[in-house]
Amino acid sequence: MTFDQYLAAYALGKVRSSDLPDLGVQALTEGYDSVDLAVLAGSTSRSASPRELEELFFGGLRQLDKVIPSRAEAGRVLRDYYASLVATGAMSPRTGGAELVKLIDELGGEFPSQEYVGDGLGLARIYGLYDSYDDVKDGDDQSHREIDDEIKKACEELLDQRSV
Repeated sequence: MTFDQYLAAYALGKVRSSDLPDLGVQALTEGYDSVDLAVLAGSTSRSASPRELEELFFGGLRQLDKVIPSRAEAGRVLRDYYASLVATGAMSPRTGGAELVKLIDELGGEFPSQEYVGDGLGLARIYGLYDSYDDVKDGDDQSHREIDDEIKKACEELLDQRSV
């Protein structure tokens, strides 16, 4: 994850305080210059309390003039992150589809569905494809591969639409 993707994950409650040192490391790796984030990067959960880690994290954000994104913006960032992992083969379509479906569930208030589940976040097709796994019998590897291929294709198309 990039630093901005970590911030999006934090906004949605997907980053524990024990994960914050990794976020500090990522920020430094990307060239962000912050004393608090450098200290955070060197911290371990044994050497600092969750409160101290949070204080360093927020201090680092202030030093960089960065803010935690809104839930809606965080959802878009993580949607694109998971879609890119699936599109590049870094994450299986089934796992990526599950993460995208979780986003739909978590962000229903920010992105209400209009006609189909997930359409507010641009994920209706992926939601439908992911849901179709339930209709496939165990051992039907061909059908599972077809769904996987369609989810990967839908992720690629989603990313192509975002770059237009």
